[in-house]
Amino acid sequence: MKVYRHKDGPKAGQGKGDASVCYARTESVSLALTVLDEAPFRPMVDTASVVRVERAKFTQHGAFDEGAGGTKKRVVS
Repeated sequence: MKVYRHKDGPKAGQGKGDASVCYARTESVSLALTVLDEAPFRPMVDTASVVRVERAKFTQHGAFDEGAGGTKKRVVS
């Protein structure tokens, strides 16, 4: 799991409120979506906070050229 934190400013080091979780099995993603989405985050402490679960969305940032041997190289402009 990776928890995203503020890098600088008055909240430096504090969590931003989101995280990334990598599951070893594909079935675990569907289970997390079914069981954890909209579940209370800390039911005994804060009844207003809920967990939001969604599938990762992968997008390519920048341009890549395929080099010799099938390796991909990032194009820097």
